[in-house]
Amino acid sequence: MVEPEDSLSLKSNSGITSKIGDEEIYYSYKVQKYTKGLFQRNKDRTIMITNKALYNLDGTEIKRRIKLGDLYGITVSTSSNQFIIHGKSSEYDYLYISPEKKKIIKAVQNSYKASEGNDLLFCKKSDKDI
Repeated sequence: MVEPEDSLSLKSNSGITSKIGDEEIYYSYKVQKYTKGLFQRNKDRTIMITNKALYNLDGTEIKRRIKLGDLYGITVSTSSNQFIIHGKSSEYDYLYISPEKKKIIKAVQNSYKASEGNDLLFCKKSDKDI
C-alpha cells in the first residue's frame, strides 16, 4: 500500500489533473534535476508519482512521463542527497537531488510494487556524486 503524500497539493491543481486523467496522485515533492551538457546545472523540478507513472514536472508542464513498468531501478548515494531513477531506456535515467530522497525513493518503490507486483532494483553507492 502506498501512503499518499501530495505535499504540493497537485490533486487540487486542475492544470495537472486534466493532463493525467484518471491517475491517482500518490506523491509530489520539489527536487533538483541535474542537467548535463554545455551548461551543467541543477534545475528546479517537481517529481510526481501516480498509480501508473512517474512524472518530471516544470511547474505544471509535464516534461517527462515514465510508466512505472518502464522503471528499471534506483541508485542512491549514501553520502549525499543524490539519487538516480533508472528507466529501461537510458534516456529515462534522471539524477535528482533532494533532502527528502528517502521519502521519494520509498514512494517510487511502493508505487512500483503496487503496480508491477515485484520489487524495483535498488543500489547504494558511497560516492557523493553518482
